Amino acid sequence: MSTEQEMELNHSLNNMIQARNDGDGLSYLNFTHPSIVKYYKSKGDSALIKKFQEVEKGNSRSYEDDQEMVYWGTGYVKEVKSKDSILQARIEIKLYQDHVDIDSTAVFYATSYSGETDWLFAQDLDYFSKAFPVNQRLFSK
Repeated sequence: MSTEQEMELNHSLNNMIQARNDGDGLSYLNFTHPSIVKYYKSKGDSALIKKFQEVEKGNSRSYEDDQEMVYWGTGYVKEVKSKDSILQARIEIKLYQDHVDIDSTAVFYATSYSGETDWLFAQDLDYFSKAFPVNQRLFSK
């Protein structure tokens, strides 16, 4: 992975985390791999909203909601693989509740295609499901 690709990955990752934590479902959806968006869209509006609006918008949350909410912290690239025109990174995101590390992580896979600077994300459950194309998986369980 080039320095430019790594910088763009970190930038996209931080923006995705911020969008999710702020309850900005539309922005969170925009960082998601299109095959996953298509999969949830085919399940109907309620499945799509449940997936991408899992956190209420910041101005709609109460103090108690903020105390109970699991926030995503910093993401760390753990492994990178490439094949043909596909570049993927396995990422772990630290989880926090009430500003305390809950000793747990969310695992994501980021994908970029040759000649593009955008990174698209898939949560591990989606990456290893029928929502993500098998021929684009560089990682195995």
